[in-house]
Amino acid sequence: MPVLVPAVQLSAGEAVEAASKWAMAYSKNPKDADTALGHAMSLRALGNKKHAFDVLQTAYIANPNDGERATELGKVALETEQVSLAGKAL
Repeated sequence: MPVLVPAVQLSAGEAVEAASKWAMAYSKNPKDADTALGHAMSLRALGNKKHAFDVLQTAYIANPNDGERATELGKVALETEQVSLAGKAL
């Protein structure tokens, strides 16, 4: 059974700080699926969907059987109007 996690609202400063921490963790290990997802989600929250797509695509290539990363990649692909790639990921 999936676990529901409540949405968290951050101030702009908190969002930037969180994104910075995720970026640092991601730079140390870009193939880690959880770190990539956190980094991509922080980038999306800041409106940087293209970079979020790049991060998720790298994570997906490193973890091709990871359905959660594939789903997130598909969502960001749709948000960045990359429909053909979204179809493959979803």
